[in-house]
Amino acid sequence: MNRLRTESDLRRAIEAGDLRLRYQPIVRLDTEDVVALEALVRWPHADGRESQPGDFLPIAEETGLIVPMGRSLITLACTQVRDWRAGGVLPTVIPVSLNVSHREFWQADLLGLLERALDACELGPEWLTIEITEGVLMDNVNAARVRLEELRTMGVRVHVDDFGTGYSSLEALHRFPIDALKIDRSFVARLETDPRSRELVSTIIMMAHGLDIDVIAEGIETRAQQQMLMDLGCQRAQGYLFARPLTPDQLAEFIPARLGTPPSVGVSPG
Repeated sequence: MNRLRTESDLRRAIEAGDLRLRYQPIVRLDTEDVVALEALVRWPHADGRESQPGDFLPIAEETGLIVPMGRSLITLACTQVRDWRAGGVLPTVIPVSLNVSHREFWQADLLGLLERALDACELGPEWLTIEITEGVLMDNVNAARVRLEELRTMGVRVHVDDFGTGYSSLEALHRFPIDALKIDRSFVARLETDPRSRELVSTIIMMAHGLDIDVIAEGIETRAQQQMLMDLGCQRAQGYLFARPLTPDQLAEFIPARLGTPPSVGVSPG
């Protein structure tokens, strides 16, 4: 009954436009300048509670509600970027990453949806990044490559989220036109205590750079983790050490003093 109630309430929230986005900065590790943002969905309730993604995204994926939800969030993110630009908050291109689920990635009109949302807000494709998991890619390698090529032709960046926790083939990975790998927070959390995790992170970074792919570490919480990642050659990261997910108003206050020139290494300039 709780599951059915959640599904029903979520459907109404999507239709009413009640879902909200929080934005977590992605920074250069050496300067801590903001070079990108990740949009993270939240579900506020009338009683003041705010549901986290893990509370409702699995239900949204299984029921198909993830598709209309994704459409509304893409529009919401593009609208927010337009407003930030108009208000002078983002004087330079700071791409916003949106997580795209398995169902969303394989929707036939995904590219059309992205184009319409960007055009409506007078944004170029360089303002948007799509994040997918390894499982999405490996579900159908050949079809995934075609879809990724379409996104690259359009000018939208693609990042592989939670890298290292899935089952991707390294032989297949080098064939995908992706811009960055995101190292899962579970590996970052063990950097200071587990030599095997350090070796794995080092290998991922070296492999990615060898393929001209950028690397972003997730879940940075300590200065020691920051320094270790820099020593291993990682250049970008996000985590509570730098900023928690922020509301649009909080980000507008946070970001002006944290803009800098992105690093030149890798294929993703922003």
